[in-house]
Amino acid sequence: MSWRIDIKDWLGGYPYEYASVTEIFRFMRDKGFMLVNIKNNNGLMNNEYLFKKS
Repeated sequence: MSWRIDIKDWLGGYPYEYASVTEIFRFMRDKGFMLVNIKNNNGLMNNEYLFKKS
């Protein structure tokens, strides 16, 4: 995370970094999971993932 974003987050909320759909998919695939379903919400809502252990 960048220093400026850290300061903004620490003053106004919880610091976190956004993970893209591709990053989540690759991470879970490397752990042995298979994507079953996804609800991709472009905007302010959270994405929802359903994985199954292969």
